[in-house]
Amino acid sequence: MSVIDEAKEILDITADISDIQLLKELRNKVTSVHPDKFQDENVKKEKECEFKRYNDVYHRLKAYIDNQRRSPTTAVTVYSEDDYSQFTYIKELDIKEHEIRQLQNEKKHLEIELSNCKDENTVLKGKLDDLQASSIQTAKEDIQEIYRPKSSFNIVGITALAASIAMVVPQINNIFVNIGMSSNYIQIGLGIIVAIWCFAWLRKYFIKKIVASVESSIVFCPDIESLEKGLGVKTENLLYSTKRYFTESDLSRLIHQKLKKGIRHIVIIYDLNEITQLLTKQIISELDRKNIIKNTSTSGLNKLFYLN
Repeated sequence: MSVIDEAKEILDITADISDIQLLKELRNKVTSVHPDKFQDENVKKEKECEFKRYNDVYHRLKAYIDNQRRSPTTAVTVYSEDDYSQFTYIKELDIKEHEIRQLQNEKKHLEIELSNCKDENTVLKGKLDDLQASSIQTAKEDIQEIYRPKSSFNIVGITALAASIAMVVPQINNIFVNIGMSSNYIQIGLGIIVAIWCFAWLRKYFIKKIVASVESSIVFCPDIESLEKGLGVKTENLLYSTKRYFTESDLSRLIHQKLKKGIRHIVIIYDLNEITQLLTKQIISELDRKNIIKNTSTSGLNKLFYLN
């Protein structure tokens, strides 16, 4: 069976029809059963079989007409100039549709890649947030470790407190008197130890409050202009824009000033520089986590932090 007869049979055409018109009809049928036109998966599979059948005959018929058109013996007698124009137009349509389908497929692939990138970015952002939170928590623990009373001192303090309370009992008080130790001196000594121990815990409490207050006054400062003034924010003029930044030493200086304010200096005096360094590290992590810091660079030994 010739391709002409095969095309007429699958289109159920019995009347006389030109090859070009037959090609048009077959092309319309191929377009109408294209699987991409259907959403239902079952219908899509059914139409895919039809599409393959019609598309195969369509391309064979197009190749047949193209060969006839190129043949020196049939080119003049079989097809007219109008037939040539219509056939050329159909071929150009096929090329354009093929290009469109390629672009649509590329678009789908890009959308899938974009979705995957978004998912990866979400995962990476979550990991980055966890790392920043861990870094902030570590800095806080390092600061607390400075002013937290040591465990050995806690044992001594608790023991002294228990002994002071126990000496109120007459029997225990008599034991110290019998071995030649004045209970008054012992009570004074124990009282001093307990007082120092209590002071250490009170100091811990006050320093914790002071550090939290300084951190909050910078990280959660509602007056941005005042904060930038305190940080000594500088402006870097570029060709088409400007960048605002502060340095690590500027932040350390501001923290140092806040820690020394009023009675705070007396409470923190021995650990001021160390707490300043650790608190600087912690606040930088906090500002970075809040997207206040855009990026960083270095200038000599100093770090520069550019603001959003």
